[in-house]
Amino acid sequence: MAVGGGTLVGVGGRPGHQGQFTMTAILERLIFDNRRLILGLFAFITVVMLIVAWRGLRIDASFTKQLPVQHEYMRTYLRENVAEFRGANRILIALIASDGNMFRRRS
Repeated sequence: MAVGGGTLVGVGGRPGHQGQFTMTAILERLIFDNRRLILGLFAFITVVMLIVAWRGLRIDASFTKQLPVQHEYMRTYLRENVAEFRGANRILIALIASDGNMFRRRS
């Protein structure tokens, strides 16, 4: 319906609504009619997330966090009695002297 200078007036006297009750119109009314409540809710959520981050958020990218520690090979790798042989970038080579020890020259 045209009022005065040709502006369409709809629900609640707002221009452009023309009495439509679409989901968009309902959400728009819900959000903009309660903007202080919504801003307060976002501020509260932000404060709660800041407190959680301040108290307990830490980055832990340790070597064992990136491994499947429940796998059989990893359980063997992480045992204490093989700690000497561990290493991500390590190759272990064993030299065994067949005629005595490695400190004596062959005769």
